[in-house]
Amino acid sequence: MPVRTHYKPVLILMLLGLLSACSDFSPEAELARLSDKYGITIKAGDPAHFFVPPYTEADAEIHRAVMTPAKGEALEEALKGADEALSAYPTGYFSKLSKAVFFAGTLKFDDVEAGGSYGPEWIVIVADIDDPSAAIYETARYGVHHEFSSLVWKRSPETQLAWSLLMPEGWQPAQSSAKALEITEKEHPTYNNGFLSEYAKTSAENDFNTYAEIAFLEPERLAALAKEQPIIAEKLGILIRAYQEVSSDINSTFSKLGLLEFADVYGDPIALPIKLILPPRNMSSKE
Repeated sequence: MPVRTHYKPVLILMLLGLLSACSDFSPEAELARLSDKYGITIKAGDPAHFFVPPYTEADAEIHRAVMTPAKGEALEEALKGADEALSAYPTGYFSKLSKAVFFAGTLKFDDVEAGGSYGPEWIVIVADIDDPSAAIYETARYGVHHEFSSLVWKRSPETQLAWSLLMPEGWQPAQSSAKALEITEKEHPTYNNGFLSEYAKTSAENDFNTYAEIAFLEPERLAALAKEQPIIAEKLGILIRAYQEVSSDINSTFSKLGLLEFADVYGDPIALPIKLILPPRNMSSKE
């Protein structure tokens, strides 16, 4: 089961000390409302039940990870963040790949905290009662996009291949999820190697995840970077094409985000890797 996300500890540092106003809130009612709104299962509770049919409890387990249940008090801000993130997708788009969003209280890989994970047809988001309200909200808002993008990534070997061809020479992924989560971000990152953060360097999938969350939540910044750095434009183009492969309905979203113009920067994500790998016909060996 997959590697995990880095956004939670970063956001806690950014948002520590911020508080949201108290209000009357029923976790059960809000979970039911959002489930009905998006046509998917949205629930908390026992992490052993974090699966949807035809999967079983065995599929709810995350390799080398331990989860605890979310507390009701933490769910108010988490559900607000998730609702905002889910609303970015056209009706029926999200459910093509993810049939559920589950909320855990904590998630640790080798005792290192993470903000989320995913299963075959669902995602898991952390809502930690010990975090500030604003951090819980942002973990969910970023986490939905981050984890869903892994489902987009996993379904497309062509996208994975195209992305791998843009990784710097000599690049190596982190040795484990825990090692990836321990990465310290730089205050002033450089972008000429195509990475948007230090965490993005830890695996190709984490790199793709980072592009996804920034595309949906900071599109103007990403568009500006793409215009400055050709490799960022290429990666953004691959990302958009991968989402289009799920359904062209997503074009309306990328158009609103001001990113649709980058869709064709890299070309066909299926054909181009093949062209790059196979030798020209006149260079092939003689039979």
